[in-house]
Amino acid sequence: MLEGEKRPVWPLISAIVKRVRGGGPRAAGRFVLPEPTFAGIADALRASRSEKDSLKLQKWAGGIITPLEAAELNEGSHRFPPPTQAWLGKLAALGEFATVPPQRYRRQALVPDIDIYSDASIPSGRKGLILGFSGAAGQLMIPTPVFLQYVSSERYDVVVLRDRTKQGYAIGIPPYAHNLWDLAQKLTAEIGAATYRRVYPYGTSMGGFPALRCGLLLKTETAVSGGGQFPWYPPHLSRNTDVPAFDPLCDCNAKSKTKLICYHSTGSPTDVQSVEMLQRILPIERVPVEAPGHAFLGQLWSEGRLRGFYDRIFGDDSAQAPAEQGSRG
Repeated sequence: MLEGEKRPVWPLISAIVKRVRGGGPRAAGRFVLPEPTFAGIADALRASRSEKDSLKLQKWAGGIITPLEAAELNEGSHRFPPPTQAWLGKLAALGEFATVPPQRYRRQALVPDIDIYSDASIPSGRKGLILGFSGAAGQLMIPTPVFLQYVSSERYDVVVLRDRTKQGYAIGIPPYAHNLWDLAQKLTAEIGAATYRRVYPYGTSMGGFPALRCGLLLKTETAVSGGGQFPWYPPHLSRNTDVPAFDPLCDCNAKSKTKLICYHSTGSPTDVQSVEMLQRILPIERVPVEAPGHAFLGQLWSEGRLRGFYDRIFGDDSAQAPAEQGSRG
């Protein structure tokens, strides 16, 4: 058992995790999500018979489970319904579990919608900290255990943030924080970000540009967006998205030392236009990816380039990435 076993609590957040994740199961319409424990997830996957409910459960579980949990579920996949078996097989293929041992991350909830993934046996001073701003689906464009499988648990701790309001983190993650600045400040203070070698803001889709904003606010070395978009871009206006009074993505930050890196699919007109807009405001490193749609990470995986992508953005030297340099004007 992974989530239920007794183990040392991560010292930096031991006082925090005791006060969260209380209460009963959470409801999503008529479908009731299980408790976010390994046993709860496994039992729900085993019992699910409706295709609609199975898809909801897979989407939710795929956003939170660790590589160790995904591997254990896949090893016992014969106990699950065929749709779940197929889903677990897809996770295993995407994460290359057949050739790479599962990364040793353990999951702890800071608050609902902020999860911390860490191997507590490795001191934070020997690791980098990835702040992952997920998209509307609650993932970093690919299932969380797949993402974690590509970043070494010996070298990184990972925080995955989820904005369930789908407002591009403009109002933070309430009630924990009510704007992006408070979110960045409170989060990094509570988890001891200053003890890490380096902090890497990284976001995908809806979370892409918030990751860039976070990098500017925290003055990190780099910040990376994958398929990021402006939340007030015309297709979003009908959703009544709140627009903050001040946006760090402004020409007032043109001389910031934070390197802003924007990956985007050439096959997504909205992504292309958003990056072009940003390029007229701030100096960015623009990296187009040839892909048929918005979610370009699947294309990189199919071409065997996904691991190299993560090595570039989280490695010590990201300058090897082929890039189209952007500037204002």
